[in-house]
Amino acid sequence: MQPQQIQKKILYSLASYERILQASSEEAFTCPPESGGWSRSQVFSHVLGVHGWILARIEDWPTKTREQTKSQSLIVYLIFFFGTLGPKKIKAPKVVQDEVRILSKEEASELLDKFKMQLNKVTPLLDLIPSNRGWDHPMMGFLTINQWYQLIEIHSRHHEKQL
Repeated sequence: MQPQQIQKKILYSLASYERILQASSEEAFTCPPESGGWSRSQVFSHVLGVHGWILARIEDWPTKTREQTKSQSLIVYLIFFFGTLGPKKIKAPKVVQDEVRILSKEEASELLDKFKMQLNKVTPLLDLIPSNRGWDHPMMGFLTINQWYQLIEIHSRHHEKQL
């Protein structure tokens, strides 16, 4: 799939985030659900934080990536073939969980706008980067830059359900 097509899917998913943000009161946005888990605010913090980190690595690809040396596992192939992380709940690594914080609606809106600007800046770079460049994911192993970019869309949709 071309980067521009993936970008459209990411923006479509982010439109749902914006609708949820606008429809939520400050209290509903920041308070965790009674059933446990993250508040909407924490989901925004997680998703936009991780995705911003991915885009920063893509933008600085000459120093932050390496060439692919091994083939990928079947599970990685299936994730990108089906475009989903699957039905099993996946716990974020501790280092990622530690970065999650409670955002106000205004902070979340600003972070969302900043992310969209970063997305617009990085998307054209994807056509210039060799397809075998990337870095390791803590659970999936080596992912190419294009797979990391596609993971933004998959991950956004995954958390859309949580919101």
